[in-house]
Amino acid sequence: MLRLQWGSGCDEENLSTEQYQQKADTWILEENEYETGTDDNKKAPGKREAQTGGIAMAQPSKGEGLCRDERLRYKKDFERVFKEGARRDTKHFVVISRKNDLGFSRIGAVARKRIGKAVQRNRVKRLIREFFRRYKYALPASTDYIILGKDGAVELHFAHVVEELKVLANVGKHGESRDGEGTR
Repeated sequence: MLRLQWGSGCDEENLSTEQYQQKADTWILEENEYETGTDDNKKAPGKREAQTGGIAMAQPSKGEGLCRDERLRYKKDFERVFKEGARRDTKHFVVISRKNDLGFSRIGAVARKRIGKAVQRNRVKRLIREFFRRYKYALPASTDYIILGKDGAVELHFAHVVEELKVLANVGKHGESRDGEGTR
């Protein structure tokens, strides 16, 4: 092994000429193991499977996420929803909704700095977007939503987020709930 000291130049005569021998990748399955599986693949459930009751969490396949058009991306769109939208508060979220003329709904997820550091804020936004992705067809069509996370939203599990944000399904035209009550 070559040791370089601060201030010393690299001396070519002390450099090794041996090529690095890469070990075979043991984690890559052989061609026939894809179909039948191996004993290594059939071991006890991992940590994630144990948390979900033995059900392996599937990775979302392509096309399951939100497309670019389903997100509020521009400042003018956010400002329009904030200015003209109907507001509804829950314990951990603020929901602002406004009808649009696009024929589909859009979401804007917001988490303020007072919620926590970037990791916590990003988690809250991911929970909001996942709720919208799963339940967008149950929500009123052609509506822009901004959902702001409040303090305490970081500790919520997805099931609790769904329970709180079910209020969106009751929001009808221009922020009026389906039972006729206003949201302001």
